[in-house]
Amino acid sequence: MPPRVLVVGGSLAGARAALSLAGAGVEVVLAEGSPFLGEGAGGGSPWEATTPFLEAWADPRVQVYLSTTPTAWERTPAGWRVRLESAPRYVSLDRCTACGECLLVCPVEVGPEGKRAIHLGPRGAFPTAPVLEREGRSPCTDACPVGISAQGYTALIARGRFREAWDLIRERTPFPGALGRVCHHPCETACRRSQADAAVAIRALKRFVDDWVWAHDPPAQTPTAAPTGPKVAVVGSGPAGLTAAAYLAERNHRVTVFEALPVAGGMMAVGIPAYRLPREVLRREVAAVERLGVEVRLNARVGPGGAVSLGDLAAQGYRAVLVCVGASRPVRLGVPGEELEGVVQGLDLLLAAALAQELPTS
Repeated sequence: MPPRVLVVGGSLAGARAALSLAGAGVEVVLAEGSPFLGEGAGGGSPWEATTPFLEAWADPRVQVYLSTTPTAWERTPAGWRVRLESAPRYVSLDRCTACGECLLVCPVEVGPEGKRAIHLGPRGAFPTAPVLEREGRSPCTDACPVGISAQGYTALIARGRFREAWDLIRERTPFPGALGRVCHHPCETACRRSQADAAVAIRALKRFVDDWVWAHDPPAQTPTAAPTGPKVAVVGSGPAGLTAAAYLAERNHRVTVFEALPVAGGMMAVGIPAYRLPREVLRREVAAVERLGVEVRLNARVGPGGAVSLGDLAAQGYRAVLVCVGASRPVRLGVPGEELEGVVQGLDLLLAAALAQELPTS
């Protein structure tokens, strides 16, 4: 087995040392902590500075590891044992053609100098493919119950790319309009901007971009091709049920949503007053789910007291049943006087008002 040498540092000197060792028949591992060989090399002409990096990269006897640093050293009778840790580049060196198109469309700036999150190395560095700086998920995205990329769509909005921002939101939820009005926005509580002055108005931006899209660049109103995959039943047309139905339909499942109420939307429709969530906003978002091929059956209670049982669904060929009935029943406080005439529960009142029904008070 030929000797093996670790060279730490992809500077001009490191690249030349690796090439000299390789020429002497030594197997070389070249570990560079930055995403580029020769970052900050300087000195000499560009050609003189770049050639050793190209040669080291192309030499089969030199294994180059970028964004890699040694974290542990151990001396053994056979030599040194070194632990190396590498950070992801997020750009495939095998597929990237260094065209630079990603640099033009990236909306995210990092650092006070306004550098894009995806960027090239300095002049003379190698490889020429860019690197994407990404330090885990942002606090706002991490705080979002559905994982919407808040920093992503706010960056797109800042650059006037409103439709792209809306599309990014809809990757995680079919209800950008509803959430832009009634979400309790834990993302803003986690927003790091609040450490400087005030949190970014993330929920308001979501509402703005949804209103802008429907006013200026509305999505197609024609249904997509009917799904042909396995049948799935979803019980409940609240946000969970309709979101699941949308995702299943996008994966070619034939989805039927069973809703006990005469309106779709669950508590969004009967638990939130119209002044907070306008009904036309909710209707257009439910309609968008239906255009994916989802069938919504109203007044169709499943289970006890309903016209359909779980056994019936199985007999009708549904391969799976997803129960998304939510928390639609009021919780009593257990205090004296709750049973008196005229005392009603809040959810019962909201339901009766939404459906224009008489509310029993005794």
